[in-house]
Amino acid sequence: MDYSERLKKIFQENGLKLTPQRLAVFGILNGNLSHPTADDVFNEIKKDYPTMSFTTVYNILKSIKKVGGLRELSVDVQCKHFDPDTSNHHHVMCTKCNKIIDVVKDYKSALQLPKEVTESFDIKSFQVNFYGRCLDCR
Repeated sequence: MDYSERLKKIFQENGLKLTPQRLAVFGILNGNLSHPTADDVFNEIKKDYPTMSFTTVYNILKSIKKVGGLRELSVDVQCKHFDPDTSNHHHVMCTKCNKIIDVVKDYKSALQLPKEVTESFDIKSFQVNFYGRCLDCR
């Protein structure tokens, strides 16, 4: 099942309507590995839906996040990015061009949380962010 189909199912299970605007945002996120910002999604949507507002796009992204279909990344301190891949993985961001790529590697064993943390919390997920310069920006 592709991402759009998965989101349709999640929205229906949560009693949320599948509006043309939501379906358009689903389509932009489907297979999107660029970790877009709300502005990126909005600029793409405007091509087919010129009357859709930024607020509508942002609210759709928030509703997708709320039902677990999207991760909001804080890897970039200047703005939030969105990742349709909700599996546990990490990110590396170029400090010059802001390109973000996925890092699929388990660093849990290397992080060794203190005993007082592991006894006090049931850790469900974690994310490590790496920063550097990509090959194009070096």
